[in-house]
Amino acid sequence: MKNKILIVEDVPIQAKRPQYIHTTIEDDNFFFKSLNLGASEFINKPFRKEELELRCRNLISLYKYQSLIEQDNLVLESELVEKNRILEESFNDLKSAHNELVEMQSQIVQSSKMASLGVMGAGVAHEINNPLTIIKLHNEKLSKLIEKGNVDSSEEITW
Repeated sequence: MKNKILIVEDVPIQAKRPQYIHTTIEDDNFFFKSLNLGASEFINKPFRKEELELRCRNLISLYKYQSLIEQDNLVLESELVEKNRILEESFNDLKSAHNELVEMQSQIVQSSKMASLGVMGAGVAHEINNPLTIIKLHNEKLSKLIEKGNVDSSEEITW
């Protein structure tokens, strides 16, 4: 029995082509060993011619369908690779656009801060200028009164 399994192991079985094993051995271990090594079918002798023809026809059909599926898978795989490439490009474009938007948003925030600072500075300048302008006007009025000599140091000046 061991020699017969070794014979099966020594036979190169091609994975893509259907392989039949015909034998008179009715040992389950030999049967499973043959299938594990890649045999597509296992049939014991004696067998009927019709059964062998049907199994062969079915295996050939299965082989053809598997070949078609493999071809379809190759086409689908190449389409998937192309779609992944396009998706990656789109992702990179979106990532770049997002980075630009983040940068623009940062610039807008900075500009808004600067504008607020300018408004605040203008308000402070206005609050300082109002009293200074009043003091300046009174100073000019006093200077004119002093020039005319109409000022008595003991008098209180009213505006």
